[in-house]
Amino acid sequence: MFDNLLAPMGVPEVPGTIEEAVDRYVVARDAFERRAGVGVPRDMERQARAALRRAGFDQEG
Repeated sequence: MFDNLLAPMGVPEVPGTIEEAVDRYVVARDAFERRAGVGVPRDMERQARAALRRAGFDQEG
């Protein structure tokens, strides 16, 4: 997730947990949306968070 998604979005270091990776992605995505003046649909985010909850990861949202 870091090499293919987070690093290109400007996240400077590898997150320590999946929860931290998701949190950093959301911050980076929000910043990108503001810079680019676009919105990214949240459908995939909701599905990914639900899957992480089912797998036992603590996800809010």
